[in-house]
Amino acid sequence: MSTGQPSGGGYFLVILTLIAGVVAFVLSTLPTDATNSPALTILLFNSPIQPPPQPIAPVADPEMARILGARRHGPPDPRSFSSITPTPRTTPIITRTPEYTETPPPAFKLLVAQPEVASMVYMPHMRYAGWKGAGDDWQQNSLVANLNLSWWYDWDYESWPANQNGQFNDPLFVPMMWCRDASDNLDLLRQRVQANTGRIWLIFNEPDHPAVLMTAIPPPSTTPTSGPTSTPYYGYLQCAYTMCRQANSGTPCAWGPSVTPAPSQGELTATIARITAERYAEVYTAIKEADSTARVFCCGQFHTRSDIREWWDAFMARIHQLKLLPEYKYLTLDGVHLHAYPFISSTNCSRNQGDIGDIFNSCVKGKLKDYWLLVHEQEPETRGKPLWITEYGYLGGATGENTPTPSAGEVRDGLMRPMTAWLGSRDNPGYREVAWFSVSYGNANTILMYPEAAGTPPYRLTGLGLEWASYDPMHPPTSTPTP
Repeated sequence: MSTGQPSGGGYFLVILTLIAGVVAFVLSTLPTDATNSPALTILLFNSPIQPPPQPIAPVADPEMARILGARRHGPPDPRSFSSITPTPRTTPIITRTPEYTETPPPAFKLLVAQPEVASMVYMPHMRYAGWKGAGDDWQQNSLVANLNLSWWYDWDYESWPANQNGQFNDPLFVPMMWCRDASDNLDLLRQRVQANTGRIWLIFNEPDHPAVLMTAIPPPSTTPTSGPTSTPYYGYLQCAYTMCRQANSGTPCAWGPSVTPAPSQGELTATIARITAERYAEVYTAIKEADSTARVFCCGQFHTRSDIREWWDAFMARIHQLKLLPEYKYLTLDGVHLHAYPFISSTNCSRNQGDIGDIFNSCVKGKLKDYWLLVHEQEPETRGKPLWITEYGYLGGATGENTPTPSAGEVRDGLMRPMTAWLGSRDNPGYREVAWFSVSYGNANTILMYPEAAGTPPYRLTGLGLEWASYDPMHPPTSTPTP
């Protein structure tokens, strides 16, 4: 007897119709072109175990901003803000046959011929099987041998110093593309990749960097003024500066009393993340075209925090959109590299207790575990893949207004030894590699090598350098060494 209600099959058809309608609507909103895409929709993952997401706050402390800007590739000269142009790149002379643009090269054929599987296990390259790394502006490759490393990197794969000092001749060298402007030519990258197969490539350096308070003479306004007055303004550092310029159509990305109106921080963060994803997709494809065995890690994030996901979520949302385009069908992240500084907003492990103390065990360790469990393992594109820490250490001076600069011994006991012991313990959820920042660049109480020894043998290691060199590069110590 009929009751006027749909049968089981009818319910099934209704559900299918609703699902088809939702899918059609979602697909209709996706971009058809990677360059001219509609406004980005940030897709947040909402796990009940995650902390509430926090926006990326600007750094308002001038001293903190100075310390951040003193690192490798700090802010450009503020006096030239009114006439900044992209850094020129070397364009190699390359002869290509017409078939190159019509037929994918053999390496890319191997890439697309790989079986499509739901989950892949990425094994580390044998040349990078060890955990211990370091990063600096190297003067000579012989510096590396003094530190007994299993891998090392600088911040530039294409010009100084990688080209002049033969970094690629060392199988332990991990090349990095510090950043990328839309106008940069990728031919040189393809050349380097083809000539140095089987490498891991670190792509970008802090494209999620927060805005920081800086000063300029004259101020960076659209109508520059002259005069000796230092005018404060907010601007970006590291790769975020390059990406923000692209977000602003090439104009300086800054705001303050002389630069109005101030941009919406949330909108600007999402735009920078979207552009970073598009530049990464171009670089990833170029590297895989040249060498399908290469691994591409992204993105040298400034933040290692599970509560700061604004940039990361927007970046990954754009990656998922780009994967729907035929040219980026196989786009992914082969691994992730990020930075973990205790006393700045990178981890937000600030303390005002007079010394470093147990900062690693009381805070840094928890932030690293949370990031692994709540961010890295939550994202399908990164789950189960390598996670490297490419900058770790004491960022000289940035310890809070009541905390004095620690001695090298305090840095060793409070940061270096606890980290290495944790890496070799069962408490480590999966971090594989750590690079100390830095070797000869920065605060005297955190460097591994005296800077005056950079060009004159024998190269003298600092106390921290001797400690770092003493560790087994293949197996981190499982307990804190006796002083």
